[in-house]
Amino acid sequence: MRILKLSFEAVGPFGGRQTIDFTKLGTATGLFLIHGPTGSGKSTILDAIVFALYNDVALESSSSKSRMRSDYAQADQISWVELDFEARGQLFRVRRVPQYTRAKHRGTGTTLQPAQATLWRLSAEGIPQADAIAAKPQTVNQELVGHILPLSKTQFLQTVILPQGAFSRFLRASSDERQDILQRIFGTRIFALMQKEFIERAQQAKLNTKTESKELASKLTLFTENWKNLEDSLGTPSSDFTSFNESLAALPDVLDEQIIKSWNRVYSLPTKEADPWIRKHTAQLQTASQNYQNALEKLEKAKTLAQDLNELKHLLEDEKRLTAEQDRIISNKEKISNHQRAARIKPASDLCAHYQAQLEVSSQKIQEILAEESFISLDFAVGKDKLSLADFSEKVSKASKEIAKELGALTPLIERQKKIQALETEVRNSTKSYIEILRQCALISKDISQLIPQICTQKIHKIRLEREQLYLEQARQKQIELQKYQGEREHFLDDFQRFNRMQKEFNTLQTDAQKKSQDAAEYEREFFVDSAIVLADKLVANHPCPVCGSRTHPQVAQGKASPHYSLAGLTRIRNQRAQAITAVRQKRLQLREEHSRLKGVLGGLRNSFPGNADRIIARVDYLQKQAKELKTYNNRIKQLEFQGRKYKDNLRDLIGKAQLQKTNTQNALRQIREIENEVAISSPGENLFTRQKELNDEQHKLTVLFQAIQQTRTDEIKFSQANLRLKESLNTENFHSAQQAKQALLEETTYEKLVAQTEEWENAYQANQVKLSSPRIAKLRHQAPTPPDLTALETKVEIEKTLFEKRQATLSQVREQLRTVNSAARSLKTASRKYLEHISDASELITLANLAKGEESSALKSPLATWVLLDRFQEVLDIANPYLGKISAGRYSLSRSDNESSRRRNQALSLVVTDHFSGKVREVSALSGGELFYCSLSLALGLSEVVTAQAGGVEISSMFIDEGFGTLDDTKRSLVMEALQSTSVSGRTVGLISHVGSLRSEITDQIEVVFTREKGSTLRITGN
Repeated sequence: MRILKLSFEAVGPFGGRQTIDFTKLGTATGLFLIHGPTGSGKSTILDAIVFALYNDVALESSSSKSRMRSDYAQADQISWVELDFEARGQLFRVRRVPQYTRAKHRGTGTTLQPAQATLWRLSAEGIPQADAIAAKPQTVNQELVGHILPLSKTQFLQTVILPQGAFSRFLRASSDERQDILQRIFGTRIFALMQKEFIERAQQAKLNTKTESKELASKLTLFTENWKNLEDSLGTPSSDFTSFNESLAALPDVLDEQIIKSWNRVYSLPTKEADPWIRKHTAQLQTASQNYQNALEKLEKAKTLAQDLNELKHLLEDEKRLTAEQDRIISNKEKISNHQRAARIKPASDLCAHYQAQLEVSSQKIQEILAEESFISLDFAVGKDKLSLADFSEKVSKASKEIAKELGALTPLIERQKKIQALETEVRNSTKSYIEILRQCALISKDISQLIPQICTQKIHKIRLEREQLYLEQARQKQIELQKYQGEREHFLDDFQRFNRMQKEFNTLQTDAQKKSQDAAEYEREFFVDSAIVLADKLVANHPCPVCGSRTHPQVAQGKASPHYSLAGLTRIRNQRAQAITAVRQKRLQLREEHSRLKGVLGGLRNSFPGNADRIIARVDYLQKQAKELKTYNNRIKQLEFQGRKYKDNLRDLIGKAQLQKTNTQNALRQIREIENEVAISSPGENLFTRQKELNDEQHKLTVLFQAIQQTRTDEIKFSQANLRLKESLNTENFHSAQQAKQALLEETTYEKLVAQTEEWENAYQANQVKLSSPRIAKLRHQAPTPPDLTALETKVEIEKTLFEKRQATLSQVREQLRTVNSAARSLKTASRKYLEHISDASELITLANLAKGEESSALKSPLATWVLLDRFQEVLDIANPYLGKISAGRYSLSRSDNESSRRRNQALSLVVTDHFSGKVREVSALSGGELFYCSLSLALGLSEVVTAQAGGVEISSMFIDEGFGTLDDTKRSLVMEALQSTSVSGRTVGLISHVGSLRSEITDQIEVVFTREKGSTLRITGN
């Protein structure tokens, strides 16, 4: 980083404009001197640099940005600072106007002048490139600090500018203060945050480990309890369980890996202990089950025997009762037989009577049809011509066939007529749909016609805005030209005010020269008068005049010469007049040159005048607003065009549908005409549907008549057949007549009762005999065994059942307990594996935290943040000590010490000075003023180089040191100057601010601050 050029106006004690080109200072030796009276504004130069870069002054604790406004500034004069600098291989210019209170331009009172800032990137020739990078204080600060400047303000004030009062602060600081300074310079607070994060994570890991250890212990307790329950059920506590249970009493709060791995051997022990017991009790359960099944079988056999003996007793009693009722059953069977024979004849008798009645009904129906209906297709007189049923049926059938034939001929024509009706319906529907589609097309066309003007209007506005946007870049360029013009105009006004002051000075000089000329003329006149009087006194008649040589003296001067006028006085006053005239001529020449220059500048301003500032700014704002409005119009046009395309697509679809409907209608009408022509040719002038109806009615009547005739003929045949079957049935059943058969019939209830009684007796008797003849009953009937004791057998079954269920429940309980123990063991094993993984991770995290905390057992031996600072601090000392050794002629060196009384963790940041001449170590507080200065300077140089390296190796080519040289003797000052000059080898230029007079003869390039009570301070630069 390099400071190139500084310009400022109305800043601090400087009332006018000042410019310093640092590139022309220190070109030979790398040093330049800033000197002047106390309070004249030497430190203001440093404040201006810091203010331009960081929007702040050099010392926040004792200074304020309000000091940037000069008390010597005119009411309408603007305070500003402009700095050209090089950073990251590029050239930049920053211009700032501080915030201050000024008089109002209109009216009375004061107002607040707002802060302003602008940042440009410069070309190699120092000319701003295009637009400003940033034009507001906030954005300028963000660009500078965030992207351009390689150093923070704290680093800048420790490496580039060492302000008065803060020069030796770093050297004299305590460990805590020095730690804070180093943290801010090197930005190592991130390591403190990392250290804190590691510690917090380690603490959380410990808490999590403790919590998980408790959860693991609870799972272990559950496993142990389940194992104990299993041991209780087995009834034989093992030594393994006892020893394992006793070991649990001494478990620590946090379980370690050795303890957890010692549990692996016990996971399978419950299964090993339970398996023999389960095999033994499984065999016992099988024996008990077999005994229980045997007892159940004996009980079932005894129950079966008791049931069989009881059944035999009931069967013998039933046999005796059924034998007593046998005669009554035989009489009932004879009555049932007669009834059944008569009942077999009854259907034939009933059928014969039925067909006789049906024949009468059918004949009567024919007569009714012939009487009620008239038939146009029959060619005989109904009721008059006597025909047999066969002939009558043939006549009717023939007439029906003729009608069917005519209907068959009409059917195709009728179908065509129906198709015409369907086509007419289709035509009506298509026409209706066509009209509806046309209506929708009209509505969409109306929407499109309304949409087109909107799109056109929007596009007209868009074209107008696009045309205006063509002038946006021109307007922005005008704005840039305006800013440049305003800056040049301010410079011109400043120069013009200076020209006016020069004009006033010229008028004063001219008045003074005129007065001195008048005084000289008056003095000459009086001197010559006195000389003439003196000469007249010396004239002798007829003797030549010593002046003109004339021998005649017509008018001799009269009077007495004055002693106040002499040749020396005349010479003196003439010299004064000549000096005044020369000053006037020189000032006139300066005025002419300045006037010519200002005239040229004014001509340039007039030529470059961009126009009215308010109009230009308003124009740019207007065009930017129009740009936003153009974007809105573009979006609106896109929406409208999308809607238009959607309308057109819908209209295109509707037109296609309308064309389809129209085509369908035309096709239907064509088909209607063709079918009507065909129908007209086939049956001209006849109503087909009427004729079809007449024929259908006639056909229906003939069908009904034909059916009645056929039914009558069928009934005749059935009646004859039924009468024949009746006679055959009477002969078959041995009845002389139908009347005899009718008498043999019983009432239905009586018959059913007799049948039921008979069937019930026969079934009961047959079942009784079947059961008595079964081998099981027959065997009991002949053997007559003793009845079994069921109570004793049931008691035996209950005893065996109880024993079986008890053994089964015990075995199930042990198996369930074993499953529970194994499940708890698996859960414990899984949790143990996860816990071991967790404590492994936590161990690494705790080790890392201990390392970050700087535990005694860690490699760093100090906290991470402190270790990083110590490393950086040691780098500073390693670089500073060569400078200190050179300045102190090898006497002193700086080193870290832990002798500070606080004995804190950052105690190694304390400093001591080693005196190699005496071999003793001294505290920094014991240094004299001169020693303190060159120790601080060495430390500052070392710090500067380390910060340079830490800032990405950025080159820091400028450095400013404020005061401290007055504390050194000539020898030490010479050594310090040699040390500072040695830094110029790397291209660094060092500016020194000092009152020491001897430095003015040693350093050729100087900036002298000249202070006057009336006008404030100005700069006088030599070597520039």
